[in-house]
Amino acid sequence: MTTNDTSHLNSSLHLHRRESLPMSVLGFAAHQIIATWGIAWSCGIVVNFVFNLLRWSGRPISIHTYYFLMSGNPYFPVQITFGLIFGLLLGVSLRRRSMLWVWVIPLAILLYAFITATVLLPGWTSILARPTTFASRLSHYFGSGCKTSARCLDQLEITMPFYTSAAYSIGVLLARKFSKYLHPTPKKLSNALMAFACVFFLSTFVDLILSSRQGWHWSYLFIAACPLAIAAYLVLVSISVRERTDVVSA
Repeated sequence: MTTNDTSHLNSSLHLHRRESLPMSVLGFAAHQIIATWGIAWSCGIVVNFVFNLLRWSGRPISIHTYYFLMSGNPYFPVQITFGLIFGLLLGVSLRRRSMLWVWVIPLAILLYAFITATVLLPGWTSILARPTTFASRLSHYFGSGCKTSARCLDQLEITMPFYTSAAYSIGVLLARKFSKYLHPTPKKLSNALMAFACVFFLSTFVDLILSSRQGWHWSYLFIAACPLAIAAYLVLVSISVRERTDVVSA
């Protein structure tokens, strides 16, 4: 393939195609789910799979370390990293403006909770611990004032989705802004998407097998549905990239 063909192909990969309003809404909803709960649930299963690999290789990591990384701190570095990676990867593969705005709804929910001092499980949270002042609200939603170990889920359910969706949109923005410097071949891009999909499939199946050893529960399928759906979506995007490659090559 010549340099001009490669440039034309890279341009075609970023071509924004007009879609009908229903398809645009469905596309935005799909990326909204991926950027929030999709990333949150899926990265937990993937990280647990990595920890199991380390454990099986003779390098066990404490379960406390896992919980600290995933929900024991107010910064959610793992989820944010996953959001940024997914934003970059899908931002290079797709050219949809709606992907840049998936942070708006989570931010609106976070602002509403912050202003109204909403507590998701007030029966489990001491009335003295409820955020009544500005400082206490900052601590509750962004600091150490709300810990999952104390059965406080507000950061996990309200703050973290905003972080992941913002990281996702930043990844998409970086992919758009630096697209002229990013020149992955369509084959490499498709392979990267497929590799991520395989990791999600494998992690989910291993998690189902390990969880079922302690007794099967149908809720496991509900938990596995999200990462499996994202993996299937990555496969579809990978196939789409390859099909566009074939069209240009022809």
